[in-house]
Amino acid sequence: MVNGKPQPGRRYGRASGKGYDGRQARRPFDEDPRALMSKPESHLEMAARHIAEQQDRIARQKRLLAKLRRDGHPTEQAEDLLRDMERLLLQMQRELEMLSS
Repeated sequence: MVNGKPQPGRRYGRASGKGYDGRQARRPFDEDPRALMSKPESHLEMAARHIAEQQDRIARQKRLLAKLRRDGHPTEQAEDLLRDMERLLLQMQRELEMLSS
């Protein structure tokens, strides 16, 4: 963008590989694709990975919620989202237990 105006032919946002804040976006396909495809993931491994990723998302949401509180912003929606995320995590953990047995 120049002077706050988009430039023709220039891609912005996630498609450009940059996040909306201008930093480099994290993308799982940035790793060597051969390493990702070398061994198929079992259902148990996938469920465990999803749980770990959800735990990371919850930790991030908690940090964002703390920042909102610290800066004096409303937190009701962020708290609702956190509760939903935690409920989903419990559900995922129960499903992993069922898969494991």
